[in-house]
Amino acid sequence: IYRMRQLAQRRLEAEDPDLTELWDGALHRLIAASAGNRPLLTAFALLDEIRSRPDWQDLRARARSAASLRVTESEHHRIIDAIEIGAADAARIAMRDHLQTRFDAMKRELDAGGTWASKTTQRTEEDAAAHGR
Repeated sequence: IYRMRQLAQRRLEAEDPDLTELWDGALHRLIAASAGNRPLLTAFALLDEIRSRPDWQDLRARARSAASLRVTESEHHRIIDAIEIGAADAARIAMRDHLQTRFDAMKRELDAGGTWASKTTQRTEEDAAAHGR
């Protein structure tokens, strides 16, 4: 749990998109390893390759804002808190909600052809409200 919190904090303090991706990926891998989720760990090998591509990094950077980083921080804490108290179902739901929020943000960015950046704050807050956060 301590290591998860460290990784979440490093992601929060990252000063560039590459470091944000690095610490976010490390946190997600540690969570998957802690859960013994072998299929997800296998998928991370592919995801790490995708995360290193410039087009992925550009999309993630465009879909990221101060508001979305705060939402992600809150979601990560929710996941870690659930793991800490042994609430597997709550952790699973929190992770699903987190991944859905990030997927929705990236999908909107793709659908909007990159014009979504100016509306990030509003849409991130809408995502959080829709998922009960």
